[in-house]
Amino acid sequence: TEEEVNRVLEEVLTHNPKLQIEARDLKARENMKQSLRQRLEYQTQAIAGQEEDDRIVEQLLSRSKFAAPESLVTERAIELLRRELMNTPDIKTKNEAEQKKITSELFEKIKPRAEKEVKASFVLAEVAKREKVEVSEEDADKRIEIMAKMAGKEKEEFAAGINAEQREELKGQIRIERTLTLLKKRSLLIKKPIILKA
Repeated sequence: TEEEVNRVLEEVLTHNPKLQIEARDLKARENMKQSLRQRLEYQTQAIAGQEEDDRIVEQLLSRSKFAAPESLVTERAIELLRRELMNTPDIKTKNEAEQKKITSELFEKIKPRAEKEVKASFVLAEVAKREKVEVSEEDADKRIEIMAKMAGKEKEEFAAGINAEQREELKGQIRIERTLTLLKKRSLLIKKPIILKA
């Protein structure tokens, strides 16, 4: 809404004196609002899409009765833990015993999420296989081109930094996205009740 855009704009201007000066010009202020509105709309759509994906995955997992391989769960939990620790810079100020305690507690907290993600990857891979969801090398190239633009680099330069394993991971990610899109379309195909007329 207009109110939300104005509120966020005021927050941005409060922390950026340079933009405050620019915003005195009405045209510049309107351009800022337009740019901000587009970002907020994109963010809202992304969150809504993620929530929809999560609901679909939850439904699939509730119907799947299998244990995720412990080694893969541990591997994923360690990966998530590393990311979490990167966002916890004050951990370096603690002594070794405190660091171990924090790391151990975080690991236990993260493990259920890791297990869910591993199980979801197996289930979605199986759905993709049954539904014959394919990802070509051309699809991977197109995604790399988009990623290069977002990083502000030339496609060739960006692609040179992607090894064969990372390329396969990227294709797997695209396959999962397509599988979720397919499932979302299917979820809209709800049978309507038949009304019989005399």
